[in-house]
Amino acid sequence: MRVMFILRLYTGFEAALLERRPVFSGTTAVANLITGLVEAGHTVRIVFARRAGPLKWREKRDVDVVIEGLNAQITVLAGEDRFPSLPGFLRRRLAYWRHLGPMRRAISAFRPDILYVDRGHLMPAALFSRMSKVPVVWRVLGVPDTLREVIDWRGPRGWLWHWLLRSPFAGVISTVEGSGAGQWLARVLRPGVPRYDLLSGRPEQLALSKPLPALPPDETRIVFVGRLEPSKGCSEFISAFVQAAQQAPGLHAVMVGFGSLKEALARQAAESGMANRVTLTGAVDHRTALAILSQADIYVSLNQTGNLSNANLEALAAGVCMIIPQSDPDTGVDLDTDETLPADVAYRFGRFDEVGKLADAILKFHRDVSERKARAARGKIWAQENVLPWSQRIAKEISILQDLAAETAKRRGQNSKKPEAELL
Repeated sequence: MRVMFILRLYTGFEAALLERRPVFSGTTAVANLITGLVEAGHTVRIVFARRAGPLKWREKRDVDVVIEGLNAQITVLAGEDRFPSLPGFLRRRLAYWRHLGPMRRAISAFRPDILYVDRGHLMPAALFSRMSKVPVVWRVLGVPDTLREVIDWRGPRGWLWHWLLRSPFAGVISTVEGSGAGQWLARVLRPGVPRYDLLSGRPEQLALSKPLPALPPDETRIVFVGRLEPSKGCSEFISAFVQAAQQAPGLHAVMVGFGSLKEALARQAAESGMANRVTLTGAVDHRTALAILSQADIYVSLNQTGNLSNANLEALAAGVCMIIPQSDPDTGVDLDTDETLPADVAYRFGRFDEVGKLADAILKFHRDVSERKARAARGKIWAQENVLPWSQRIAKEISILQDLAAETAKRRGQNSKKPEAELL
């Protein structure tokens, strides 16, 4: 099978492209799918599009990249740096529309059996599904508030989004991660488009030979994993930790990830007198993130778009006591989580911004070690029984892609046998 990817240049892939090594951080499902396809002998073509964001990739031209150990043809499309003399807004718009040309040429040259397009490239996914014979799979990694609002839009903007979302995709794959993507897609997609809602996977092994310097062994270690952006609740996490740490010794926070708030969070910790009790690791590869999880005592997730993410499932699989917000029936956030996770596995403390309640929850499990360990054990058992190892999870997604490609090829074969008048 020939599979072509159209993806945003995620920070988790950027380091691998810059270093020319297949060491990915973040976007685990897509990274594992790419390596799984390559290892299974499929032919892979990847087009990364440089979009606006805090990235180090500043090439002014489209660049072909070879990553050692990854048998895939890779191209990175230049972003707004290609137009340095233009105003910022115009640069971003022009770069986005320019990407359509090299994407179309890559499709024509590669002739994929399936085209796999991420959520941020709805426009190319819609256009190619409508104007080419290639089956297009739109991959939805969660639904942010900006997409939820689309349903209520009216006028030309609403019509355009309706047209894009009602495109004849071969299939739509979404991750069950708490944002309510499945319910949202059921409302906005064209009737009859196959939809697959999948949980992320879990690592095959989480063993670590020795403690990491970032985690002091004699303290209760509270770990936060995710991009350091407002939507992840990282400022609220620091505030809650400070409140808890002021009431009890022996607490240490570790924040794993990178983002625009990293320096502000470091200042927040320092101004609270907690600089030596808060560790900000910055961006780390997936293996290191798993190693840190394996040593955590408490894991906190405050994602405003959903708290059943890949990192959260990995925390459960690692046997860590997990604290998350309650679901929000008004937005649908974490209703999936309520249905998926038993109530005695993850502890719900309140809304993501109720800092005092989160501080109380941290203190509760800091002081009650037996309850903390009991929840951790229940979470680990649940993950082993309900979350597939990544090898099986990726095999399932590859099987979906093969079935969609075969179904499209079958329909084409049937249509090619019909009289010309019936094809019009």
